[in-house]
Amino acid sequence: MKKKVYLILIISILILYPSSILAQVIEIAPFYGWQINGRIHFYEGNIKTDDNELFGAIMDVEIGNGYGVELMYSHTKTHSYFYPSSSSYTRRDFDIVNEYYQIGSYKYLEYGNL
Repeated sequence: MKKKVYLILIISILILYPSSILAQVIEIAPFYGWQINGRIHFYEGNIKTDDNELFGAIMDVEIGNGYGVELMYSHTKTHSYFYPSSSSYTRRDFDIVNEYYQIGSYKYLEYGNL
C-alpha cells in the first residue's frame, strides 16, 4: 500500500511540474547486497537477527547550482529469535521485514580553495 502511495506521488510530481523536471538531471541507481545483523541484549533475554540479502534503489535529482535531492529505499526480509534469560519468558521465532525510506540533500563542492 505504501509503495503505491509513493508511486502515485512521484507520478503526480512528474505530471504537475514537467518543465522543471525535464530541465534537471535524474539519476537512478539500484543496488543489491548483504545486510549484517546482530544480537541485542535485554534484561529479559537476547534477540538474534539473521543476516540476509538487501536490495533497493537510490534516486538523485539535481535541482541546479550543484544542489540536489536524494531519495533512498532499501528492503530486507529476515528471521529473528528471542532467547529468554529466565523461565518466566518463552523462546520465540519471528520473521522481520526492514524497509528504510530516506530523503536528503547534497551540494557539489567546486575544486580549489574553499
